[in-house]
Amino acid sequence: TVPGVNLPAKRNIEDRIRVLERLLETSGVSIREKLVLDVGCNIGMMMSEYLRMGAQWTHGWDRSNVVPHTEKLLLALGCTRFSTSGADITDSYDLGKDIPEFLAPALEGCVMSYLAVRGHIGWIQSLQTIPWSVLIYEGHEGETREDFERYVREFDATSNIELAAVDEYVDGDSDRRTIAILRRNPLPQK
Repeated sequence: TVPGVNLPAKRNIEDRIRVLERLLETSGVSIREKLVLDVGCNIGMMMSEYLRMGAQWTHGWDRSNVVPHTEKLLLALGCTRFSTSGADITDSYDLGKDIPEFLAPALEGCVMSYLAVRGHIGWIQSLQTIPWSVLIYEGHEGETREDFERYVREFDATSNIELAAVDEYVDGDSDRRTIAILRRNPLPQK
């Protein structure tokens, strides 16, 4: 759904964000004053919600033919603290090269938004090099809880994470999905 547009939509942003806010609270995580990097941002509805929740800035990636619409919609919603990159993302795509230089000081401890994209691109290698502290994960329709647990184990093998909160929900006419907050553990000091 898009605020102010009374048309049917597959996903309901209000239902989705309610679940996410509850999980963030449960896990003791806040995005307030943090940079949020949104992989697969689509038209930016979640970026607008992250900004509403107090994010310092959002940067989103989607296909080059999508991001002009993302930018127009975010501006129409009154959002100004965002940037986007158009790209055909693969698991080896270097997200870091697209992050604007002025955001470099905000990278340490940033939040990654990884909503319904793992099934398309897997775990991007850049997730190992960007210094994020929290990853917001949403699975695809049809992804079982067992699938989710396997994917988290795969990710943990390369990224040293812990599951801070997890739930399942249904919104709009979408099937049940898993949503989770993953926290990155600090690497041991040498």
